[in-house]
Amino acid sequence: MGLSTYLVDALTLSPNIFEKLMAQIHVAELDTAKLPGRFSPREVIAHLADWEPILRARIRSAMDQPGCTISAYDEGERALTLGYANWSVEKSIEMFKSERFETVDLVVSCSPALYRNFVIHPERGEQSLIDLANIMVGHDMYHIEQLSHYL
Repeated sequence: MGLSTYLVDALTLSPNIFEKLMAQIHVAELDTAKLPGRFSPREVIAHLADWEPILRARIRSAMDQPGCTISAYDEGERALTLGYANWSVEKSIEMFKSERFETVDLVVSCSPALYRNFVIHPERGEQSLIDLANIMVGHDMYHIEQLSHYL
């Protein structure tokens, strides 16, 4: 399995999609979670901005330290610890965009010989570099679907 144009496009376009979605959500709804146990829109974009370097580091680990075990995190606990509920939406969007472009640059620069390199997630097992990039797109889609409930 290789790096598809669609995968690169999806990774590249996601920040703009989130920016457009957030612009359409009424300011009064930014801090309201519509679905039980899920983030508010403000927390979603903060979460994306915060997690992007973590996800990119996993890809970097697959490139540089194949077979290593990566850390698992509790997303909800991290959101509370870092105070996502107080993050600026505008700054989070800009941070997410900047971080994602670094991720895309890393993925695109990766040699095809490394695509099958993997890391070991303590809860999910082996994840190849390509798996990690695809997980990012799936993660984006999960939160795009979540934010669509506000429109």
